[in-house]
Amino acid sequence: MPEEFTAIGFDNDSYLNYLSDESSEPPFPPGSIPDLSPWEEVRERQSLIYFVLRSVAILGSAADEAAVQAHRQWRRSALDRALRLHWWTEEGHPLPLPTWAEETVVQVRDHLRPAFPRVDDIEVVVTLDPRLYVRAHHSTRQIRLSLVTRQLWHTIDLLLWNAVSVRQELIRTIGSNAALPNPSYEVLLPFLLPLYRNVRWDQIPMMRIRSELAGGGAVNAARIQMTFMIAHEFAHLLLHEKGRSGPDLEAEADRFAYDVLFRNPVENIPLGDIWMAIRWLFEILAVEKLLAWRLAGEEGTFAVTEPPQQTLIHPFVRSAGPSSTDIVLGGAGLYVIQSMRRQLAAASAQAVRQSAARWESTLTSEEANRPPAHASPMFPDPSPEV
Repeated sequence: MPEEFTAIGFDNDSYLNYLSDESSEPPFPPGSIPDLSPWEEVRERQSLIYFVLRSVAILGSAADEAAVQAHRQWRRSALDRALRLHWWTEEGHPLPLPTWAEETVVQVRDHLRPAFPRVDDIEVVVTLDPRLYVRAHHSTRQIRLSLVTRQLWHTIDLLLWNAVSVRQELIRTIGSNAALPNPSYEVLLPFLLPLYRNVRWDQIPMMRIRSELAGGGAVNAARIQMTFMIAHEFAHLLLHEKGRSGPDLEAEADRFAYDVLFRNPVENIPLGDIWMAIRWLFEILAVEKLLAWRLAGEEGTFAVTEPPQQTLIHPFVRSAGPSSTDIVLGGAGLYVIQSMRRQLAAASAQAVRQSAARWESTLTSEEANRPPAHASPMFPDPSPEV
């Protein structure tokens, strides 16, 4: 059985280039060093930036002591840069685009420009809103995406790719009939709670990398998913008039995005990976929406069946032809996220809210291996593998 990952993996599609380039470093404010704010609203924005920068470096599930110490130093550097970057945005400067966004926007524009010359008039902007979204704004000709969206997608993709890695090990050691673990939806709760509860982004656990396959697979999957979402919003700005909405327009935007992906695939990513990542995307969206309903007290058995957007990909999949490996590995991740969605659908709102409250208490407790110093939540000990 392959050994688990013992080092640090880097998410080179996020802000690794930005963090590695000293010339891009925002300056200190005149006469002082940025500090953690005592104001909760400001601290929330600081912690969100820190969460994204911290997540660029990810510990292996079997990281040795040297890797743990190196990661601790990385987190301190990420906090320093996050505080400066927050001050920089407060001065009116825009957030930089992460690597995936810079490259994706160029690729999508290049693909669409012959048919849509005005594509270059559309601006892509990153926001600090603590919500999951990529949205088109006709009035400003902008596509706005929240900084945290891609990072949470990458985190959940890593969980699913860890399951794929486990599946590969089971196939090698037991055979193709080996059963996959059936994790609870509660595994996802700590990573999504800051969207709904009084939990700061610096307080949530850190996902681990089980293997190099999982690390690279999660980066590729997140890029595919975000490319699809951005291309979908380009469709709204290029094809649809302001104020129009409805299922037919959403379906048209989805087909537009599929065409972008399959006719101009993300560099060095097999078409089978696109099929895999998009199927995961709609399941993740369904889980997040269902979780929001449950936490709001809504009951019901909605979102149990396959999300309807899935069917629109079938004509593109038939032409791409995913391999048997894509089907086996992608199916492992799909099994995990579908299992979580069905568990959520079967759970009562009261049960989900109680689970969320337990996690919230654990994550925000000053006794959860965190000294009471003001900055201590920024430096939690690495969490056990999730």
